[in-house]
Amino acid sequence: MGDRANFGFKADGNNVINLYGHWAGANRYQYVAQALEASRGRWQDNGYATRIAISTIVGPDWRGQLSWGLYVNSFGDNEYPYLLINFDTQEVKEYEASYATTGSNGFKLVMMQEPSKVWTFEQFMQEASLLV
Repeated sequence: MGDRANFGFKADGNNVINLYGHWAGANRYQYVAQALEASRGRWQDNGYATRIAISTIVGPDWRGQLSWGLYVNSFGDNEYPYLLINFDTQEVKEYEASYATTGSNGFKLVMMQEPSKVWTFEQFMQEASLLV
């Protein structure tokens, strides 16, 4: 039972830091919009912006042992389209995604080659409340 979603943050090279949220699916657009707004002053600095964004999404749950996980180049169980945040291009891309298990180390990302939707950060923040 859960409402599982993953949020990808493009890092250096082909690496992606993925934040898994066990109860994050239904509110995934709002989480990302809030994270983008919180990190706005650091959009030009990938490392800081990513840390601010992830911290904003996880919020006070940082000290907990449930609900959130971090993966690099793999991700947790997934029930929703995958959101990829790229601070270098200032875009959010949505991919239809599924997963394939890689054992106890998480899941391998299996997604379409082309995103189903692409927004600039500003567009995404404006439209987040309308997205379902």
